[in-house]
Amino acid sequence: MLYNFASRGIEQSHGAIGRLLEVEMRKTVLETLAILAALVMTVGAWASGTLIEEQGARASSEAGAFVARADDPSAIFYNPAGLAFQTTSLMTGFTAIRETMEWNSPYGPSSRGPRKYFLPLHAYFVYKPDLPVTFGVGAYAPHALATEWSGVWPGAKIAQRTIQRAAYITPSVAFKLNDKWALGINLNYVYSTLYMRQSIMFPAIPYSTPPLTRTLEPGIARLTGSGHGWGGGLGILGKLNDHWQVGFNYRSQVSVDYTGSIDFFRIPTHPDFRPFFPEGGVKTTIKLPAAYNLGVAYIGNTWTFEGDVTVVDWTCFDTLSIDFQNEGGKIHDLDNPANWQSAAKYKLGMEYKFSDYLKLGAGIYYDESAVPDRYASPILPDSNRWSAQTGLTFSCGTWTVSAFVMGIHFDKKVVPEDAVYVPGTYDASAWLGGISVSYKF
Repeated sequence: MLYNFASRGIEQSHGAIGRLLEVEMRKTVLETLAILAALVMTVGAWASGTLIEEQGARASSEAGAFVARADDPSAIFYNPAGLAFQTTSLMTGFTAIRETMEWNSPYGPSSRGPRKYFLPLHAYFVYKPDLPVTFGVGAYAPHALATEWSGVWPGAKIAQRTIQRAAYITPSVAFKLNDKWALGINLNYVYSTLYMRQSIMFPAIPYSTPPLTRTLEPGIARLTGSGHGWGGGLGILGKLNDHWQVGFNYRSQVSVDYTGSIDFFRIPTHPDFRPFFPEGGVKTTIKLPAAYNLGVAYIGNTWTFEGDVTVVDWTCFDTLSIDFQNEGGKIHDLDNPANWQSAAKYKLGMEYKFSDYLKLGAGIYYDESAVPDRYASPILPDSNRWSAQTGLTFSCGTWTVSAFVMGIHFDKKVVPEDAVYVPGTYDASAWLGGISVSYKF
């Protein structure tokens, strides 16, 4: 809220400013602290919110329902046990993502962010020696977020611009137990970078000469940081007979330790303002949830169908704790409730074989949100979503090229009046497309 001190001169205003700031800045700084709360929610939203499961074009064309087959190098992501039935090969590719997001207030005004684009890459290498064991290594980016809003909308004090990226390096090994069953194990190294920018709204500053008041541009709070962690995974794949296969994949919980700093810009140099915003380091630890994937596939001569269920145990993210290395003013360590919940994703995919050279894939999925309405943030107003996708796979000798396109419809996220962050209605949509190229040695 902006205040007008037009009736007062600067000489008389210092004490008044201090008293008013003592009240107003309690709210302002708490909103600034929400920067970090929202930041960690950005990192923490890796279940359905920022998780990009499109890590191979062929699997993506079939809604990611791939854990029971996992018969190309992207098995390193979907189910490492599938490597046991593969030969030495290499896959690389990308997924292009375009998303839009809009917020509407229950009182009338609205804000629409610009279209955001992502281009996560993926690369996998599989090595098959003359042994009942197969090795692989993958590099991919399964988590990304980029949101941007106006600098003056009501939620700008929590989220103006947010960028989050995470890269995985995943060495894997698969053991062929017999002709029908295989076991896969992988190790996940996770490296993540974060960028947050928010607006800080100040009262008007009085001047002793006309004009007597001036409304400042919003201040800026910027948080940057990075962190890393380790995790693992286990996959099982079984060929029950000539047509039916089952698969299971588990990814463990990962604790990521983040270190970074918070900086403030466009803060008035008036002595009543600056002490409220001490710059310094920030530390926090986030537990990324365990994920369980189960799939059943029917493989026919022409038609193939698979259904998968993924469950992500987000109950590990119940409270956000942030350690400010340079406490002062109104900046103090924070413990903020999140109360996230487990979320499930239901996938159904199919593949039609035109010939040995050409296949058509298609699928749909329904993905539940892990974020309760009351705790939805402008950084991640995550909601339940539906998706439909299709694609083609072309094979010629040792080369295979796959491409897909996908549309995602997000249910409207209605955030109630008693929300922790900004109440209102969020509406989003996204389009994805991608290509993967594979070569068998």
